[in-house]
Amino acid sequence: MAGENASLLTFACTLADVLVRRLHLAFELRDHGRGVALQQRTILGVGADAAGALEQARAAVEEARARHEQAEAKAESSRKLREAGMISVLENIQNQGNAQIAKAQLQSAEARAKAQKLRLDYTAVKAPDDGVISSRSAT
Repeated sequence: MAGENASLLTFACTLADVLVRRLHLAFELRDHGRGVALQQRTILGVGADAAGALEQARAAVEEARARHEQAEAKAESSRKLREAGMISVLENIQNQGNAQIAKAQLQSAEARAKAQKLRLDYTAVKAPDDGVISSRSAT
């Protein structure tokens, strides 16, 4: 229960940070003077950083997923070996615990990737009409 509360608090703090950053962005459009179509997405100047962070977060998810799958396979093998009396109870418990840790790390990496996706989404604006970008102010 305490772990869930800590995860929720971490997510809430991350979300709050994203929202604060959204309010304080420098809203400098790099496409000044370019024509846009209705609902076309235009990335703000900080979008490249957010896109890079999202790619890093997605790579971390894949890495965590691979470690989780490896730990799960080792835990299953460990359980079978313990049933056959070929490894100690302690070694089996350690392997089961490592699988649980790997699962938690995967969930954490997935949450960070979702937060980075949200951050990237906040660095883009959609054109309300067809036209030309002529101003760099935001409200």
